[in-house]
Amino acid sequence: MYRVPMDDANTLILTYQLHRPPAGVDRRQETVPLYELPSPGLDERGHPTWSILENSAQDRLMWYAQGAIPDRTREHLGAG
Repeated sequence: MYRVPMDDANTLILTYQLHRPPAGVDRRQETVPLYELPSPGLDERGHPTWSILENSAQDRLMWYAQGAIPDRTREHLGAG
């Protein structure tokens, strides 16, 4: 997975995955498939729309929930 900052509020995330086709299946393809993940959001009750999110979407939902630029003025990081 590659994360590329586009500007102060947007990040391009590229994920590269391989899938081995079953034996006997032609492995050549004319184009590389592109899948745009749906943006996480909230339903009418204010709950996260987990049903549209895949397995690794918890991180994406937290990034989305922070807003474009999170307020870090009250953040206290431990010495580490």
